[in-house]
Order: sequence, then C-alpha cells, then structure tokens
Amino acid sequence: APHLRSGDLGFIWERRLYVVGHIKDVLTIKGRTLHAHDIEVCAERGSSMLRPGCCAALPITAEGGEDTLVLMAEIRPEAPNGGAELEEALRSVSSEVSESEGVRPSAIVLLKARSILKTTSGKLRRREMRQAGFDNPNAQGGSTHPQVDSIG
Repeated sequence: APHLRSGDLGFIWERRLYVVGHIKDVLTIKGRTLHAHDIEVCAERGSSMLRPGCCAALPITAEGGEDTLVLMAEIRPEAPNGGAELEEALRSVSSEVSESEGVRPSAIVLLKARSILKTTSGKLRRREMRQAGFDNPNAQGGSTHPQVDSIG
C-alpha cells in the first residue's frame, strides 16, 4: 500500500481516500509484512488473561541481524502470577498469533496491569517500549516495564 507524507497508509477507491494505518506500525518479520495492530488483536484473542488494548507487537533485532516478533502485554489484575495456568495462556497466545499471522513470537513479555506505555490519548507508545525494554541495556526495566513472566 502506498503511504502519504503524513506517514499514514491508505488507498483511493471510487475517488475516496481511506486511511487504514500508519507506516510506523508496519513490521517486516521473516520476509512478511505485518501490521502491529493485527498481531495485537490476535494475541488478545488468544487468552482472556490479557487486558484488551494493552498488547504491543514489537520487532526486535536478534543476533544475526534478523527481526523477530516480541509481544508485550498486560495481564488482568486477577490473573495468576505464575504456574500452569499462566504458561497455558502464553502457549495459547503464541499459537493464536502463529496460526492467524503466520509468525511465531520469539518472546512474550507479560506486564502488570496499567504499566504499558501509552500516550495521553491512549495510543500505544511502541517505539518507547522497544527502547526502554530491549534496545537500551541500561534501561530501568523494573520501573518502566514490571515484567511478570515471559517465554522465549
């Protein structure tokens, strides 16, 4: 899809412009072009333990220079803090994303409720989450992203 100078993705159909996303939200993982929002919706569908609208799909460069998919998602406050139930939720989320989007997350990082970074209008701050949690080895992960559990 072509992009406009604004960074929006869109198309023209029957002389009307339809804006369908943002270029910064497009991920290329293992040669596939994916939209972060589509992956996040699939992940949330994978387990009722995840808080709706609180999941971020991030491309992380692995050793060897290839981008891999990492999910950061908040869990509901009433969700168990470990154990078989939580591990099953992680497997279910990974399976749902893999089946729906054709790419398996290399890691799923579960966060405590209300800890994912968002703008004042409620949009996910993916770039800041990536920098704070993965790109910056000196980032204070404990205070910015209180991790509960992860698979990888």
